[in-house]
Amino acid sequence: MGKEIKIPITEAGAQVFDATNKVLDSQFKHLQTLKIRLEQFEVLNKVLPGGVDNALFDEVKTMLEYNALLYISMLDLAIVAKQLYLVSSEWELLFYAKHGYAIIFETFESYKKVNSKFNKYVKENAASLELEYVQIAKEMKVFRKDFQVDTAFSNIRNQVAAHIDSFDVYYKTITSIKVEESISAITKFLTLLSKLQSFSAKLVGALQAKTAVINKETKVKIEDLGKDIEAKLKKVLSQLEKERNK
Repeated sequence: MGKEIKIPITEAGAQVFDATNKVLDSQFKHLQTLKIRLEQFEVLNKVLPGGVDNALFDEVKTMLEYNALLYISMLDLAIVAKQLYLVSSEWELLFYAKHGYAIIFETFESYKKVNSKFNKYVKENAASLELEYVQIAKEMKVFRKDFQVDTAFSNIRNQVAAHIDSFDVYYKTITSIKVEESISAITKFLTLLSKLQSFSAKLVGALQAKTAVINKETKVKIEDLGKDIEAKLKKVLSQLEKERNK
């Protein structure tokens, strides 16, 4: 422990490093945009008389939250991947590797929560893309099994990334992390995240069609609301005028 090290950069790893430098800002800006859109949509749902159609609201919200999950995971893991190629000591390597494992584990946990809703969304709104999504989902399952996400990653997350309950357990766990395996897992998972992001981008058309319906309904509701407010205002002004003339 504590020795100076140099990580061998594979071709795949070098590509991840270069890609990370190029996309971090754009990924973060996209995440900010998703947050703004979700907040706007939720506010709209509250202020409009009768709100937005519930089913429609749930679909758009699911789509936005799913995309947010992908971008949060991509941002965090991309920075870990970048730092793994900049470390100069073994402890730095283990530090970033353990967080990489924890991010992947937490991504799978969140993925399980939204996947059924997202799968339903794909079936009902983009049936032509269903086979592609099924293939990506299979790759996720293979990764989960091959890298033992539910056991090995969970253990690293619980024992050294999220908690420090026992020095003996902590030390044994963190020193069991293998350099090549951590880099391989992080690189491959970034590739999977990239595929999921690319796929979700293909659903933008379906989402735009949904939001177009919402925009149309919103315009009508706002116009009706404006007319109603105007009528009530005229009534109040008329009443005030009568009171003055008494």
